[in-house]
Amino acid sequence: MSAFSGRTLTICGRVPDINITVNFEATKIHLSAINAETLAIEPDATISGSSRDLLQLLLDGKNRPLANPKISISGDAKLSQDLYTTINELDLHWADYLTPYLGDILSNQIDQASSDVKNWARNTDQSIKRNLDEYLKEEVSAVPDESQLETFDDRLDLLKIANDRLQARIHLLNGSLDKLSP
Repeated sequence: MSAFSGRTLTICGRVPDINITVNFEATKIHLSAINAETLAIEPDATISGSSRDLLQLLLDGKNRPLANPKISISGDAKLSQDLYTTINELDLHWADYLTPYLGDILSNQIDQASSDVKNWARNTDQSIKRNLDEYLKEEVSAVPDESQLETFDDRLDLLKIANDRLQARIHLLNGSLDKLSP
């Protein structure tokens, strides 16, 4: 985290409203629930969005670009992306850090709930993709299946060949007409 020393990040969540100011020092990170304006600090970057979407970024665990239309970033976007990448590369067990504040039972329940939510989201995503594909193909016939696509492709090729032949005949007839005209 020393790469972020001297930098400040503000996180603004909505529903519920949460403002966190994060100050990075060489060996410490200071978190404050007081917004940067009240602290008279100009943040280097501000990340804002719904609290749910912001939390989803942390729980996602994927090292991907910090791109979500529901989240806005102002200020130094590179700082935000670098910090996001660094946090995702850490092997943090949040329950270990929450235990001194929340106790063993509650932190373990939060950790288990987080794991359950991730598994449910992954399974639901896969199920929705399978069911939607089947629904579009079988129920409403909005998407053709493989054999229908192949048949359409074959018919399209035959139509192109017939069109080329027709164009050649028209060209020959035009040539014949030109010879007959004085």
